[in-house]
Amino acid sequence: MFKYLCAIVILLTVAYSSAEVIENARCSRGPDARNIKSEVHEIRVIPCAEADDGEPCKMRKGTNATIEIDFTPTVNVRRPKAGMYWMSRVDMIFRGLKPNACQDMPCPIQSGTRYTYSTTIPLGRELPAGQYPIKLKISERRNIIFCQTLRIKLMEPDDSE
Repeated sequence: MFKYLCAIVILLTVAYSSAEVIENARCSRGPDARNIKSEVHEIRVIPCAEADDGEPCKMRKGTNATIEIDFTPTVNVRRPKAGMYWMSRVDMIFRGLKPNACQDMPCPIQSGTRYTYSTTIPLGRELPAGQYPIKLKISERRNIIFCQTLRIKLMEPDDSE
């Protein structure tokens, strides 16, 4: 039993240490940049070995990516919604993110309490390869709990870059 417990602790340590902290880039334009109701402490993306160099996170189609955001809200929230978008002239919905944010963090959310939103997103093979700015937001009605941007480089599964 002790061997299994040690193995689990080691695996969790390795998984957490492979998470890369990326630049905390708050949404800066449009209605999502206004009325933000939290302080974001840290953003981690798995995989993202490029984070230390400030480069877009390289992700392979046909795999999963995990995004974790530590934040403290300034309002109480009962039913937060999650949204992820390819940022362009008109934000386009990125499919695969669960819209009910309570599936990826405890709810209801209490003002002044620190939370971690952690979600795993499938990167389908049908997605176009390329470099993209992404917007991730959690909101309830007109309150934007957080709105963060990140850059990804979506690569083919066999791309050796």
